[in-house]
Amino acid sequence: MGYSVTSAPGSKAWDETYFKTHLKVEDTAEDSLIAGYADGAQEWIEQYCGLKMIRQTVRETFTGFNRIIPLGVGPIDALVAVEYKLDNVWTAIPIADFSVDFGFAEECIQLLPAKTAPSPDKVVNNVRVQYTVGYTDAAAVPQPLKDAIYLRATARYTHRADFSKKYHDASISLIRPYKRW
Repeated sequence: MGYSVTSAPGSKAWDETYFKTHLKVEDTAEDSLIAGYADGAQEWIEQYCGLKMIRQTVRETFTGFNRIIPLGVGPIDALVAVEYKLDNVWTAIPIADFSVDFGFAEECIQLLPAKTAPSPDKVVNNVRVQYTVGYTDAAAVPQPLKDAIYLRATARYTHRADFSKKYHDASISLIRPYKRW
């Protein structure tokens, strides 16, 4: 079980001009360092919270078919495909056969009651679900998530060698409401 990104996001959740102004950096000498810290902060927050900030497509694999399938990353935008392996061939199930729970904490898909559950091959990773996740663009990303990126990246930029616990605790407070438990 796990997911992979099949269509990467077209942008970042953070704004370079805003961030450089925040850091009071006017030249371009450290642009790649600043971008690295901000990208790293965004990736850490996404992993910690179980979400993707910018719209992208992921494929998640499962072993065995259940009528309710919890999805590992959110926020879900749309269900793209559900497939199961039968006689070693991927077979599609119409996405109209599923309802999607778009709730933030426990996003899942559920096979409609009138539909029959398939019997996939008895092998590991025999079911896969493809779906889009994330906010439409950087403007749609909630401000506390962006603030946490800036806070974590600022701490790395300012302190270079040591990441202070106070910055960690402050960023956790900002992102806690978005964490998928």
